[in-house]
Amino acid sequence: MSFRGIFLTPHGLRAGWRLLIWFAMVVGLSYGLRIAVFKLFHPGDRPFLDPYSLTASDALLFIPVIVATLAMARVERRSLRDYYIPGRDFFGRRFWAGLGWGFAAVSLLIGLIAALGGYRIEGLAPCCGC
Repeated sequence: MSFRGIFLTPHGLRAGWRLLIWFAMVVGLSYGLRIAVFKLFHPGDRPFLDPYSLTASDALLFIPVIVATLAMARVERRSLRDYYIPGRDFFGRRFWAGLGWGFAAVSLLIGLIAALGGYRIEGLAPCCGC
């Protein structure tokens, strides 16, 4: 196998190298976005599993993943449908069915944990630590 054969096939760049490029873009964008957000908003110390922190961390990962996917789709001359991301009907029937099944699965899990004595609700915690 030649040096060129390590990187290229007759169809273009090998899949492993494309995945490595995508992963490098996600890590780089995520790191840069986190630095920018922390410099701009100074989130400070938040409690463990705080809803704001969880939502922010999910968004700080979702944005680089979408940007890297769009960039690789353009480089590879593919559509988002090739990556199983629908272009139309994003909030169609399948989305709502998946949302329902996901909610049911989490509800069943929490219900079983509560039924076996591992979970109990004792009221609402005060917001702001008052």
